[in-house]
Amino acid sequence: MIGLVVGGAEGWRDDIARLEDMIGGLWPGPVLACNDVGTEIEDLDHWCTLHSEKIVQWERRRVENGLPARYETWSCSRRTPRVDHHWDEWTGGSSGLYATAVALFRLGLPKVVLCGIRMDATSNAFRPGKPWKAYDRYLRGWEQGMPQLQG
Repeated sequence: MIGLVVGGAEGWRDDIARLEDMIGGLWPGPVLACNDVGTEIEDLDHWCTLHSEKIVQWERRRVENGLPARYETWSCSRRTPRVDHHWDEWTGGSSGLYATAVALFRLGLPKVVLCGIRMDATSNAFRPGKPWKAYDRYLRGWEQGMPQLQG
């Protein structure tokens, strides 16, 4: 089964819509969300972040949005007791890389599809109009991990 990893870049919803057009229906496999996206994506299996201090506020927003609390949380930090799984590897390349690594190396999924995970200055959908200036720093983490991610 292939996993879907969803990040918060502008257009993440459009990415999912294009993917579901290509496959002819709703995504059939596990869904992993990064950061704020977990507050808005309905069918969520795993919520991954490098920012565990924000999980409580994000979960509150998810409840306010009327979405179910059927998911597991992942973070590298042990500071927040609400996190179900603590794993401190693959932390140098954005929450998107972290979620990708969770899918592949912790959940054992053979492949993932990425939506809303742009490695450029595209704004985050939850902070519109504000370019992501740190992308180049995180891009290096993706580049370093590429030998293990390929295939």
